[in-house]
Amino acid sequence: MLSVSLAATAQAPATPEAELKAGRELLAAKNFDNAARRFEAVSRTSPNHAEAQLLLGQCYTELGRYAEARTALTKATELDVSLKTRADEYLALADTREKSASGARSKAEAEAAAVRARAAAALKARAEADAVAKNAAFSAPVASAPLVYGVYTCSFDNWDAASQRFTSIPKGAFELNANGTYRYLDGSASGRYTYNAQTRQLNWITGYFAEAGKPKTTFAPGDKVSQLNIEFNSDKGTQRWSCGCNSK
Repeated sequence: MLSVSLAATAQAPATPEAELKAGRELLAAKNFDNAARRFEAVSRTSPNHAEAQLLLGQCYTELGRYAEARTALTKATELDVSLKTRADEYLALADTREKSASGARSKAEAEAAAVRARAAAALKARAEADAVAKNAAFSAPVASAPLVYGVYTCSFDNWDAASQRFTSIPKGAFELNANGTYRYLDGSASGRYTYNAQTRQLNWITGYFAEAGKPKTTFAPGDKVSQLNIEFNSDKGTQRWSCGCNSK
């Protein structure tokens, strides 16, 4: 019988008074999380316990749970008007801390936005610098050079604003012949061109590139790969193709 009585005693739930006492001790030790659990237990069994609501509101304030703190503190005042002064103090503290936390978040978000803006500006500046360098390469004075004949494979470097990087877009290939003819390898008819070795400029007379506006085309020799830099002008701006051919 004694063992049964001891088991029943061990399993018996704590009384609201015991929970409240334990909660006060935890609150005094600044163990706000566990103290809140004790006061919540009192609130469940004795929802009209004004002091439990007040102390619960204090714990919620310390834990940064400001909306719940306001609810508990308001209820404490409704249950016992004599607690209004203490409840108002905690309500004011909750308001102050919430505004401070909100201001800190806003500042952190503003700083993060500024960092993102600086990074985007740096990427844009780099892209613009690369574009200037490409323009210089296209327009710089060059020495005379004999033309390399063969198949030139073309691509277009497109700036992707969303990913903040260049992507290479294939533009097909064309065959350049020593007899002054060429053919874009997409089934197009052959065309004719002339080449000035002193300026390294090709002039498209007929065929695909002539019909595409006779884009400015500059030859750049290389030990392994020679290149034709082709500039297309349109209402949307300049599009530049890089066309490479294995040097012979």
